[in-house]
Amino acid sequence: MSRNFDRQTSVGKTVSELLFAPLLEKNISPVIVDAGARNGIFDIPESYTREATFVGFEPNLEEYEKLVNEATDANKLGIKQPDFKHKKYHRTALWSSNEERTFYVTEGAGACTLMGHAQKNITEKMFRDNDRGESYGARHTEVRETIPVGCKALDSLLTETIDYLKIDVEGAELDILQGAKRLLENNDILFIKTEFVFTPYYERHPVLGYQHVYLDQMGLRLLDLDDEHAKYSRGRSNIPAEADRRLVYAGDAYFALDPDRNNISAEKCHRLGVISIVYGFHSFGVSLLRDAALLTLQEIDAIEQTLSFLPMRTRMKNNWLTFPDKMSKIYWAIRRFFTK
Repeated sequence: MSRNFDRQTSVGKTVSELLFAPLLEKNISPVIVDAGARNGIFDIPESYTREATFVGFEPNLEEYEKLVNEATDANKLGIKQPDFKHKKYHRTALWSSNEERTFYVTEGAGACTLMGHAQKNITEKMFRDNDRGESYGARHTEVRETIPVGCKALDSLLTETIDYLKIDVEGAELDILQGAKRLLENNDILFIKTEFVFTPYYERHPVLGYQHVYLDQMGLRLLDLDDEHAKYSRGRSNIPAEADRRLVYAGDAYFALDPDRNNISAEKCHRLGVISIVYGFHSFGVSLLRDAALLTLQEIDAIEQTLSFLPMRTRMKNNWLTFPDKMSKIYWAIRRFFTK
């Protein structure tokens, strides 16, 4: 999330106030869709969410009731989800079509899935450092029960533009995207954060490449990847993580409607710029604001200047992290000088 989203600009308004002004004039409420809502969304500033419409999908009855009653695991830890202008939860699973499927409720609430049983020959060999010595299979993907759930394609539920689509559904990400083909073809999904896997442990488990190819065909651009999920070793190991290059099993990918391959209206271009800035893609977002031209050049320049601000803590952290590399370069430069 951008730390400068609510910072004051040189024209007397915050970045968020400037960005939302043309949307509020047109009575536009950004739409956020959360597939696999479970704990909710916490990485969007309230200055954005209080003007936004939130639509969450959670097929797990226990987790759905927690959401509705604001008693999620995150809530119990004191982590409060930001307020939204409008909010609605559906006890429905998103899929590629409208049908009934089997939902697999697992030991780990975050591993519940439509994809079937995990293959134990893979998950029982996956050991993450934060799983207390248990395999990923035993701690997370072991199935407790199966229940029938109704599934819907996103195309059959929504017709309005979606500013931000977040997908975290344990292997069904591609199916959900395929169920949103009409929305994608109409340039009605602007920004996507979707989980991906590198370690396919279901019998059918599309990895990142499948999502990338499909969304590329739909006219979206891959912006970046996060691999902040805990990594794993294949089997128990006495080698500490600090001395090992652990294996990546999952992460998050960020996609945006490609402004150079699509004819995007000024309104959508601006909305895409706003959500891109929320997630820290500052220069990309500002370029979209300039294309949309719903703000004055002075206002856009003021936003760009404010987004360029780096807090002292961030500067100190960056200097500390780059210090070893800088010293190494100095060392080798001196060595080369004296060995000529």
